[in-house]
Amino acid sequence: MDHSRRWKSFLYDGDHAISVHLDYEPTLAHKFPVLDILEFTNLIHTDDLDVFQKSSKIRALTIYDPGLVSSQIPSWIQVTDLNLCASYEQLEIILDKLPNLTFLRLVECSDSGHLMSSCLPPRTSNTIDTLHITVNDCDTPQGLLEAAFSSFSLPFLTELRVLAGYRCKSYNRKWPQHLFAKFLSLSLCRITTFVLERIGLSDTDLITALQLLSSLVTLKICDYKAFPKISPITPDFISCLRSSGHTTHIRSNSHLVPKLRYLSLDFNGRNFDDMAFVSMVSSRWFPNLQAAETAGVDCLRSVVLRFRKREVDQTIYRPLQYLDKMGLMVVVRGTNDTGI
Repeated sequence: MDHSRRWKSFLYDGDHAISVHLDYEPTLAHKFPVLDILEFTNLIHTDDLDVFQKSSKIRALTIYDPGLVSSQIPSWIQVTDLNLCASYEQLEIILDKLPNLTFLRLVECSDSGHLMSSCLPPRTSNTIDTLHITVNDCDTPQGLLEAAFSSFSLPFLTELRVLAGYRCKSYNRKWPQHLFAKFLSLSLCRITTFVLERIGLSDTDLITALQLLSSLVTLKICDYKAFPKISPITPDFISCLRSSGHTTHIRSNSHLVPKLRYLSLDFNGRNFDDMAFVSMVSSRWFPNLQAAETAGVDCLRSVVLRFRKREVDQTIYRPLQYLDKMGLMVVVRGTNDTGI
């Protein structure tokens, strides 16, 4: 405790109340004047957060206790980053207790005793610009992803990341397409970064979701160990990204994600349409701004493709090597150290 005034980060993973270790007294709560990051990775006892309630510099807060009740969360206007193992009650009050959040990461609790339901009416935050949602195995009627899309209106949201937890074994919920559309309609936000990691959904659901994201600049999809066990990275999806073509999924006079500049695909399957991918990337590369404006889409700046179960045919991908020399950053990696 002699050096606690210099602590900038504090992580607690113990089973006992933190006051036992810190000899806490309310009059000593000012002992952490420069504390910036506070993390609890286990259950929180009644007065654990009280120890830090006068630490006015805390910016980032992590709490992985699904049983945390609203009365335990201090009203910290200085906190901008929150990582929370979420329950319904917490969704109701976090914007009241922490009104200046800019980054919010919600983690689904595997404990079926914590029911999730939507906040009615939806709560609005004019400060959150980044939302990460981690789903996990859960047998409740409604999951965290559905509850989050139904509970919030985030007009300034620019980044949305949805991923399955590493402990997922049986997650089998469908992508909540209607709730996602309703969330975007209510928020009226301009999402520029959309990331899906280990989330299984059909190519049709992905294409429909991307139709709603006309301002998207960065798209990252990883189907490795995806739940449910379905991949959206299909020939039809690749075809829909072409700037000069169209399929039955989109109108012939429109482009899917016309602002797209950064594309990353992490593919766990064996069957992949290499020629279609090369053609798609080539169709979204332009030698100058005027050509891009004429085509009605932005020029790609970075393309990353990773194969986990297949090698890279360098002959097929040679056209992308030429584009790389012309200014497009291209990375294609496969098994057995193959790639370009």
